[in-house]
Amino acid sequence: MTGTGSSLVGSSVGETKLSATKTRSAIHRGRPGVARRPVTKKPAIAEKLEDEVQLAAVAPEEQKAELPKEEKPDYKVTRMNNVRMTAYSDMENEPGAYGNLNAIGTVLKYGKIRSAAADWSRYPLGTQFRIIGEPHIYEIDDYGSALVGTDTIDLYKPTLSAMNEWGLRWVDIEILKWGCYERSAKYLKGRQKYAHTRKMYECLQPKLYASSDT
Repeated sequence: MTGTGSSLVGSSVGETKLSATKTRSAIHRGRPGVARRPVTKKPAIAEKLEDEVQLAAVAPEEQKAELPKEEKPDYKVTRMNNVRMTAYSDMENEPGAYGNLNAIGTVLKYGKIRSAAADWSRYPLGTQFRIIGEPHIYEIDDYGSALVGTDTIDLYKPTLSAMNEWGLRWVDIEILKWGCYERSAKYLKGRQKYAHTRKMYECLQPKLYASSDT
């Protein structure tokens, strides 16, 4: 009897050790120190409801912050009719001209954006416009003595033939962006020994004060 009891006890202890060994083996195959548990996948409708609840819990301010902001242009298109428009070229070799450079010292443009000259007190430096019916954009980056005191705009042409072909025209334009009076005055301030640049600078002064008040 004693032997049989010892055998039963030994068998029970052995089974307990074996069970513990299997449990440790299962633990080591999963995350260290955590036994594997069966994963129960939530139904799709339950996940959708949880997402809606989390979205509703977000403050209205935070929801608004995540929305993309609409980009708005910082200018308004202004249409001007019957604008007197002439043309000039650096090939004319006029006295006092700067070759193929404009009044701010950069190369005259003739690509998608093209150079134009005007009275900077009326069309300030940087003003961009297009002629109705044409795809090109012109930018005021030059001036001329004959333009001061007028609304005439002089278009840059790279050849004399193109200049002569344009001649004199009256066209309708759209101002896409107005230039800067302050920038215009900055360039003209040191050129007041010439009558036409001095006149433009003097005509700019009231507009500078008006823009600073607004």
